[in-house]
Order: sequence, then structure tokens, then C-alpha cells
Amino acid sequence: MLLKGDSLCFSSFQKNANMKTLISTLLLLTFLTQNAKANEFRGGHISISQLSTSSVQADVVLLIDVHGDITDLDLCWGDGICSAITPTSIVTLASFGLKKYTFSILHSYQDQGTYTVSIESCCFDDELGNMLNAEDDLFTIETTMALNSSFNTTPSYSDLGAAKGSVNQGTGISGWDDDPEGDEYVTALCNIDVDTYQQPDIALPLPGNEIFNNSITGSISWISPPIDGTFVLQTCVTEFRDGVEISVSRRVVCFMIGEFVSATAEPIDQLGFSIYPNPIQDKKLWIHNDGTQPSETIKISIRNVSQQLVFEERTNTAFENKMIDLDGWTAGVYFVLMETEGGSFYKKFVVVE
Repeated sequence: MLLKGDSLCFSSFQKNANMKTLISTLLLLTFLTQNAKANEFRGGHISISQLSTSSVQADVVLLIDVHGDITDLDLCWGDGICSAITPTSIVTLASFGLKKYTFSILHSYQDQGTYTVSIESCCFDDELGNMLNAEDDLFTIETTMALNSSFNTTPSYSDLGAAKGSVNQGTGISGWDDDPEGDEYVTALCNIDVDTYQQPDIALPLPGNEIFNNSITGSISWISPPIDGTFVLQTCVTEFRDGVEISVSRRVVCFMIGEFVSATAEPIDQLGFSIYPNPIQDKKLWIHNDGTQPSETIKISIRNVSQQLVFEERTNTAFENKMIDLDGWTAGVYFVLMETEGGSFYKKFVVVE
């Protein structure tokens, strides 16, 4: 039996516990919101075409993870005005595990001058943009252009802006289309510490492992990448007319090396499996089998948000509940992939501290 003083203490304890739970929930929601926006993007660029002395057309291409969707996206014109944009097309690129969003929108300026057109509400964080970043900041998609009576079109690209390759085999991304006005383009890798990217836990020398930028064509090659993952980097293209700089464009591209979560994978509940809890706070992932599928061999693998393999096991589906210990794993987004003879099945989950 609780005495009056005990009841007051218990009430105070319960309030503190409830407050702690509320704070944890708010922190978790903040983490999930930030992660959802940050990690679905894979690459993109903005091309500006001048239509008159005061009006322009922006053509935007964005690459996102095939399991994500773009919502609430704004294009800011550099004059204090931002426009909500909706895609003119959405194409699923199953073999890349990507969706390609294209946008086209018009805008008129009150005055001539230099303006930076940029994407708001999207970013490329360090978990995905894992090339060494000289300025320790987020990669951006933007184009700065001088608007005047001399019409101009900034660099545009007909290729995807992404490349697939295998470990220790080279891969590349092509450059820009020819400039309609005959201006000169010069490109460089930007916000990256060194020309040669070195995975932190791999000792040099390695066979290759060099990122090469062709400043004249805009093409990028990664010679003998040594590790699985989805790697994002940024190029800065400067446009010159008669030796005078007239625009600077920042493009984000990605290299997808090795295996990654299949774009054709179905949700694991279609296989009769589920995972819990989600999000995970106690570093224990449980897989539940509802028993509707026949017993068979299955490969279970888990990859982080950069699609690097962090867990793999072959087992039989003759279990009801299976626990995977995540002790030592960092907080973040992960994918569990279950592969059977009948196909691939996936689920995204979150680990929090």
C-alpha cells in the first residue's frame, strides 16, 4: 500500500518518466524527418535558359532512391522568390535503383543582374556524400548566372548523372552537351579534399582508386573503386564567354559500386515476414515469420544508407522469431534484404541511440 508521501514521489517519478519519453519521441521524430529528407537524394543539376532580357526557364533533373518520393520541393530564384515545383516526368530506372525526376518552370526577374538558382529542402549529407569534403558542408545543386541583354544557356546534360560499377573495375559518367552559344565550359571537382579518394580504413597503395575529372569534357571516371557503396560527389562548372565568367553550376553525381538494395525487391510482408521494433533503440532487430511460406533457404543481408554491406547470413525460414544483434552499430537508416529463389524482399528500418 502506498502512503501519501509515497504517492507523491511515485507521481513525480511518473511525470519525469513521461517527460523523458516525450523528449525521446520528439528527438526520434526529428531524426526520422531529417533522415528521410537527406538520404533519398542521389544527384541532380539545374540548367538555365534565358528566354528574354528578363525571363528564364529552369530545367531541373533530380535522382532519388527508387523507394523514396519527392514532396514539398522549392526552387529559389535568387531574387527572394521561391516557387513550388512539380515534376513534368518521373521515370523509374530499375537497374540503377533510382527514380529520375524532371522539372521545367519559368520565371521573370524585375532587374538584370547575377542570380543563384537553387534547390531548397533537399540535401546530400555526409552519410551518403561520403567523398572527403574539404569544407565539411552539404553538397548543393545550384546555378549562378549573369542575366543581361546577351542571352545565355548554362550547361545541361543528356546523361543520367550516375554510374554503376564493380569493385576494382573502373566506371565513369559523361559530361555536358555542347553549348548552343559556343561558350567555353571548364569543370572541376569541388568540396573534395584530394583528387584521389581513399576509404578511411583502407591502406594505400591500392590498384588505382583514383577519381579523374576531365576539365574540358566534364566527364568523371573512378578508376578501380575498392569498396561497395553509393558514393556522391559534386562538380563545379564555370562558363566563360570571351574570357569572362558568366555562370557557375554545381552538379551532384553518384557512383554505385558493387551490390545494392535491388530496385525490384518487394516489401518483406509479401514474403510473410515482418521486423520489429522499428525504430530500434535496444540494438536488437527481430524478424518474425508468420509461417505462411514453405520452408526454404534464405539469404538475409543488411546494408547501411550508403548501401555498404554490414551483415549477411544464410539460414532456413523454419523459424518463428529470429534476433539479430546490432550492438556497436551507429544510429542511422538501414535496409534488410531477404533473398529466396522466388525473389528479393526488403524493409527499411532505423537505429537510434
